[in-house]
Amino acid sequence: MSLFRKNLKFTNQGAIPTEDSFYFRITGKNLYYTETGSDMQVLGAISITNIQSTGPSELEDDCFNVQNSEDDEWHLCANTYSEREKWYNAINKAIGNDSSATVASSQVIIEEVEHVEQPMIIINTPSPYCNEDWSFKNYGKNWECKCTEGKQQSPIDLPRRKTALPTQGAALFDYFKVSKANAKFVWEDGMVKIKGTFGTLTDVDMAEYEAYEIRIHTPSEHRIRGKQYDMEIQIVHKPLTQGDMAKKAILSVMFEKRYGSSNKFFDSIDYLNLPDKYNPEVVLDTDVDINLLLTDEAGLTLPGAFNYYFYHGSMSSPPCDEHVQWFVVADVLPLGSTVLDMFRDTINVKLKLQRGDDMEILNAQSPMLDGNYRLTQSLNDRNVYFYDRTRSEFWEDIKPSRKPSGHYEKVQTKVYKYLKVGGERPSGIPNSFMVTDEEALAQKMENCEQ
Repeated sequence: MSLFRKNLKFTNQGAIPTEDSFYFRITGKNLYYTETGSDMQVLGAISITNIQSTGPSELEDDCFNVQNSEDDEWHLCANTYSEREKWYNAINKAIGNDSSATVASSQVIIEEVEHVEQPMIIINTPSPYCNEDWSFKNYGKNWECKCTEGKQQSPIDLPRRKTALPTQGAALFDYFKVSKANAKFVWEDGMVKIKGTFGTLTDVDMAEYEAYEIRIHTPSEHRIRGKQYDMEIQIVHKPLTQGDMAKKAILSVMFEKRYGSSNKFFDSIDYLNLPDKYNPEVVLDTDVDINLLLTDEAGLTLPGAFNYYFYHGSMSSPPCDEHVQWFVVADVLPLGSTVLDMFRDTINVKLKLQRGDDMEILNAQSPMLDGNYRLTQSLNDRNVYFYDRTRSEFWEDIKPSRKPSGHYEKVQTKVYKYLKVGGERPSGIPNSFMVTDEEALAQKMENCEQ
């Protein structure tokens, strides 16, 4: 299937050579494109992670390949070998490879392998770099270009549910288990990520998006009524529908610390062995299932069977591209302190030192960070919507059973005895400590069978 955009400003008498032509500029590691050479409105970007020479060939002397952060491959061809060398060296330099060449103005023909049928794109003289070597050190306050100029930036502070506008329909979430062999567990852009193909999201306009990356922030980026939570998981989706190729969709889930709580998604991964700056990729021990993330003690057991906020925003890290649909689960989920601590430790080298890491890290001079999050951005008259699951026509079929309040504790005697204790705080009974409902109920069942 061929997926490509048309330049709406193309005319037969104009300066734009074809309807598939766009103007590009290189800023940092990104190639931004616009409809004309003077446009300030950026349509999108190629976030370059790798560049490869096509090798000597009679037909390909003037060409090379680049890959973006989503592993899409692009094929670039210049008018001459000399121009090709200038751009090849400039992109190498931008992504951190050795290069001393300078860049002049150039006309380059570009096509996206397996996605676009022979479009042409004009690349003009590169402008100064934006957000080169960016980090979360200042929580996004020093980011540039679209990150400061954009009017629909993320994250935001979400309002009361009653003050948000009601949605006109529900999005559909369809996720599946992914084999550990087909997923990557990595440290990238200052955060832990899991990469793979995890399923789809279909919005209310029936546009379909594919989940390709899970990003983990501690603490949360979004807030609800000013409150920041302990963790935010962002499931990033890229478009599959023709005409929506500049858009993205993100499903976000927030967590807060609650002693004794667990989540089946985190229980399924080895959170004691996480990737970080010094160990950027770790082999997954188990398969990855996003559905487990949406299953907890509160009864969120089905994708779609949850309340969520919806608004139009941006990616929350550079280049801060807009045209992003955000779906933020409104019910904050509980998570135990051990999991939260282990993920936060990946951000901060000095915290890892306190846990006894090796001398290489001990000698590293890194600033103490409070977390890997961006500060909330101005709403700028945007609407925020709220989807209420209880208004769904399927609510009677999907609503969870009501869970009694309180928790279980076990007391160490000759045998363990499990007691139901009211409230969320420990009772203080000597030799007792909090356990999960699953452990307590399993033990009760075992005693009954005996």
